[in-house]
Amino acid sequence: MSRVFVLTLDGVPCSLLKELELFRDLWGEGDLVQMDSVLPTLSSVAWTNFQTGRNPGKHGIFGFIDRKLNPFEIYIPLSRDIKSPTVYELISESNLNAISVNIPLTYPPRHIKGIMVSGFLCTDIKKGTYPPDFSEYLLKMGYIIDVDPSLAYTDKDKFLKMIYQAFERRIDLLDYLLEEEWNLLVFHIMETDRIQHFFGKDDLEFLEFFKVLEKKVMEIYKKTPEEVEFIMLSDHGFTEIKYDVNISNWLEERGYLKFKDDRSRGFNALGETVAYSLIPGRVYIAVRSREPFGIVEKENRERIVLELVEQLKEFRAPETEESVFKRVYRKEELYTGEYTDLAPDIILEPSYGYNLVSKLDSEWLFQRPRQKGMHTKDDAFLFLKGHRVAIRPQIEDVTTILLHFLEIDIPKDLDGRNVLKD
Repeated sequence: MSRVFVLTLDGVPCSLLKELELFRDLWGEGDLVQMDSVLPTLSSVAWTNFQTGRNPGKHGIFGFIDRKLNPFEIYIPLSRDIKSPTVYELISESNLNAISVNIPLTYPPRHIKGIMVSGFLCTDIKKGTYPPDFSEYLLKMGYIIDVDPSLAYTDKDKFLKMIYQAFERRIDLLDYLLEEEWNLLVFHIMETDRIQHFFGKDDLEFLEFFKVLEKKVMEIYKKTPEEVEFIMLSDHGFTEIKYDVNISNWLEERGYLKFKDDRSRGFNALGETVAYSLIPGRVYIAVRSREPFGIVEKENRERIVLELVEQLKEFRAPETEESVFKRVYRKEELYTGEYTDLAPDIILEPSYGYNLVSKLDSEWLFQRPRQKGMHTKDDAFLFLKGHRVAIRPQIEDVTTILLHFLEIDIPKDLDGRNVLKD
């Protein structure tokens, strides 16, 4: 029986690995390829594709925030909202041991045969582990679930210090877990995402962190037993932000979104509305029988979608006249499955540098960003030790690969493909 170790580096671009020549001693031992992420390009969605091997139309996670209907409510999806079984359950059903550490959207932790340590969106270590008493070990070692991104705006030195502290404690935990019994070990580094949001490639702090990361990753690789299948990947790429773009304001300017009240009240202030947006770049048609502020009849939804798609394709940036979007998708072009009805009607893939937001309480359309970096769909990476990749992979394909390595039957409804060369 094979053992599989998956090391995940949040948001590390394939192009960055090549530009900075990171881990170059590793690449000769397998295949490093560029990989596609998901739309919308968010860790909550991408890592759920990875955990389930399915697209959002099957697992039901479409963003960092989402909406419930009847009554209308904005909420933050957690692991309990994932509507598909995860790879950890499949492995547990096969009586194999799994360990998962720090993967986004694993809170609350699922009951598996092994150990689960929740990541992003977990706020309390005591509630973030399975078995529950494993949290005691984490507390003793000073484990940090995630850094506080707000520190980057108020105290960058403190923010950087916390990044290194979280990273070091995480590596200490990995040293411990490598000695445990496992068939699958998935270990996630979140700090790579955090630093890229606030520092760029021209910043010394950025380069120093990635040097430390490279050193630690190579140490991890050397500790991994030779017979273990080794996979490394990221969930999306990164690029520098030119502008924040407020899609809610674009809809308001064109009369699709209207306020009846003080806009600071958010969705409670919406009047008779045709379309509205959620981050990042998701547009929903406000159907009369569905949203309390909606005025579109069901039979007119498709006409409004097509009308908006054509207008959004023509949206240009100030000064440069660049297209704000690489592509504008209808949901049927991206998603399949029984939960596609929950999906946004239109999904926007931004051009590099145009960070899509949806602020109902702000009247600007373009604004200079407070952050430095934004996610990109087409520049994630995948590395497989001792194997070659036949076609350009997508993140859900990794699930199929690791099930293949573990000789577990692959569910027929998985979207992930086996992209390995024979």
